[in-house]
Amino acid sequence: MNWTTSVTPKSLLTRRGFQHLIVLASILGFIWGCDATNQTAVASPTDPKTETPAPSVKNGSENADTQKKVPEQTNSSPTNGTEPVQEKEVSPDIYPNLPVKLLNPEQRSALLRVTKAQLCPCPNATTSMHQCLQKKETQCGLAAQSALEAMRRINDGLNERDVLDEMGKFIEGAYKKYTFNLENTPYIGDPKAPVVIVEFADFECPFCNFARSIIKDVLKSQGDQVVFYFKQYPLPMHAMATPAAMASLAAHKQGKFWPMYDLLFDNQKDLTDAKILEFAQMLNINMERFKADLKSPELAAQVAADRTDGENASVDSTPSFFINGRKFLGEKTSADMTRAVKNAIK
Repeated sequence: MNWTTSVTPKSLLTRRGFQHLIVLASILGFIWGCDATNQTAVASPTDPKTETPAPSVKNGSENADTQKKVPEQTNSSPTNGTEPVQEKEVSPDIYPNLPVKLLNPEQRSALLRVTKAQLCPCPNATTSMHQCLQKKETQCGLAAQSALEAMRRINDGLNERDVLDEMGKFIEGAYKKYTFNLENTPYIGDPKAPVVIVEFADFECPFCNFARSIIKDVLKSQGDQVVFYFKQYPLPMHAMATPAAMASLAAHKQGKFWPMYDLLFDNQKDLTDAKILEFAQMLNINMERFKADLKSPELAAQVAADRTDGENASVDSTPSFFINGRKFLGEKTSADMTRAVKNAIK
C-alpha cells in the first residue's frame, strides 16, 4: 500500500495527509485504530501488524528528506557573539517507531524543542520526553502517543507553548479514571470480576475487527478475572456504522448480540441494510420486533449515550479500551493487554 501526500512549501501535511500519519503510527501499535477526530475516511492496512512501506512524499520532485538522513543538532551558540551557527535539520529517524519523516524540517525542529521541554510521562522516568523517545527500550505507549499528539498539533499550526499545554492535558487525561454507564451494555464475563475492560468500537472500523482476537485471547487466558463490555462508537465517516450499531442492539434485545457482533464484523466490508436483515434471519431473530427496534428511539438514544461516554473520556480513535476506568495506552496486542490486566489484578 502506498500513500502520497500533497504538500506546500509552508506545511508538509494537509489534514488528510496527517490522517495518513496516524494510520502509519497505528501500524506500529501506538495509535492503532480509526481516527475519530476527523470525518474523513482513512486508508487502513489489511492487517495492522503487516509491514507497510512509509508513505511517499512528493513536492514536484522527490523530497530530499526521504532520500538521506540528516544528523540531529540543536541550536549552537554564536561563533563570534553576533552570528549564530545555522541549525542543522533534525533527522527524520530521530525517534524509532514514530513517523517523524512526515513533518517538514521546520516542524521537526519544533518537535525536538517541545520533546526536550516536556518531562517523559513513562512510569518512574526522570528524563525529558526526548530522551525517552530516542530508544525503543525506553519508549512507553504514553510517551509515543504524546509525541504523536504533539506532531498533530504542530501540523495544525499551534505555537510551541500551546503544543506543550495540549500535551500536558493529553498526559493528564491518560492518568484519569473514568466511570461509564454500563446499564444494558452487552458484556462477556462476570460483572463482579476484579478487572473491567470497556471497549468503544465501530463495526466498520477494520482495527476494531482485528481487536476481536485480542479480546478473545485475554478472556481465554484470564478467565473469571475479567469482564468485557462493548460500547458503540460509530464514526461519521462510516456510512453503515450507525445502522450496524442499531442492529447489534436490536439483536441484543433478543439475546443475540454476540452472534450479530460476529456477523457484522465478519462482513464489515459489505454491510448494507439488506445484509443486516439477512443476518437477523440467519440468527432466527423475530423479524417484526427486529425491524421495529432498528428504528427505536430508545436504541438510538443508547448509541448516542455510548458516544457521549466515549467523548467525555477523550476517545479519539476506535477501538479504544479502558481497564478499570483508565485508558489502555500499551500496544494493542494480546500480550500487552494481558500484562495490563494482570497488573490491574494486583
